[in-house]
Amino acid sequence: SSVSDQSKRDVYALGIILFEMWSAFATTMERITSIDRLRRLESFPQGFEAQQVKANRRNVCQLIRWLINAEPTTRPTALQVLDSELLPRTMLESELHQFLSNVQSKPYFHAMLMEALFEREDRAAALFYDPKNALSQYSGSDFALVLSNLTRIFLKHAAQYLRLPLLIPKAGHSALHRAVHVMDAAGA
Repeated sequence: SSVSDQSKRDVYALGIILFEMWSAFATTMERITSIDRLRRLESFPQGFEAQQVKANRRNVCQLIRWLINAEPTTRPTALQVLDSELLPRTMLESELHQFLSNVQSKPYFHAMLMEALFEREDRAAALFYDPKNALSQYSGSDFALVLSNLTRIFLKHAAQYLRLPLLIPKAGHSALHRAVHVMDAAGA
């Protein structure tokens, strides 16, 4: 599988790049010999590990070793690297994790979240169901000009006005007022 092999080579290259990013080389020759030593012996230059610990980057050496493992089958995939504990979590990720744990443990938060997600007006559905009523909230000469130009363009290209609703009635217009809107995997 050449795609898998290429992926493992890319991960290896990422390990070398990360090593270069966290190293301070005085000369080009020092850079070349350090990378060569890392490739052949999987050994860091003297003082590199201590420097990472001092800078509070304890996982750097472990991550680089994992990425440049001599055995390609034991190297991680990019997804495994992103999911690993070796990469620091972003502030947003930590806050999201905290929020989700609150939602799961407190029914009040869960109810608020569900209401915010599913009790909002679906403007697109309203527009498709009843375009004239949905567009009536907009006014002004700019809107009228845009609407007339779009109508002219559509008619020029043989568009026909369809007078039937394109979707099922929106919530509130029928017995379906408590219908559930479901999202697919793509979020639509």
